[in-house]
Amino acid sequence: MSGEFSRDLDNITFMHELVKILNEIEKSPFYKKIKMLGSVPQKLPDEIKRNMTVSQAFLIDYLVPTISETAKRSFYLPIFLYYFKKKDYQIEIVRFVISYFNSIKIIFGEENWNNPAKSIVSKTISIGALIKIMHLLFIKIFIDDFDNDPLVIKKVTENIIIQKLAGIEKTDFSENSEFAKVASGGSLNKLKYKLLENITYFNYKDQGSFEESFKLNYHKPFLNWLNKNC
Repeated sequence: MSGEFSRDLDNITFMHELVKILNEIEKSPFYKKIKMLGSVPQKLPDEIKRNMTVSQAFLIDYLVPTISETAKRSFYLPIFLYYFKKKDYQIEIVRFVISYFNSIKIIFGEENWNNPAKSIVSKTISIGALIKIMHLLFIKIFIDDFDNDPLVIKKVTENIIIQKLAGIEKTDFSENSEFAKVASGGSLNKLKYKLLENITYFNYKDQGSFEESFKLNYHKPFLNWLNKNC
């Protein structure tokens, strides 16, 4: 992976390359699970097509705010902007995304992650909600554990992420869950808040108090750090 980003890339091109890596390397939880633009042969066996649970375009749309300056005005800050701006550290973005979603895969089991007929955990609605959670999780870990050293990201292992996500396993991702019925933006946000409620690390009680507390204790300090270092 170390040679993948050897030239200057804009946001979209970088994310295109990142998603391509996620789809092509075997240690990625998204290995052969992404519907790449213009490259899904019609003659593929149905079981392989069914396992392609998320599109390249969707992943780019949801991941590009992690490296975009404009996201500084959002509740979901550009958590990887520092690494994107420093070419030698861009690979840390790939590593973190892979570790994060491998942690999800481990928690819910390969039999669920690789069986979209049984579980929606690797489908679009869940991936979108989990990316939103990744934004908040990264910022909280950064403030709580990084001590303003961005290179601590290298020490964030799957085991650490799994510990931080304790409680997420209570989320119902079965084919019978309420989130399996409608894949809308409203359902995705509802799932996101259910995840926040279940993950002990966030100490979520209700949307209003959580967002107010998060903005004060995590959002503002991380944004100040970004502004000083990017």
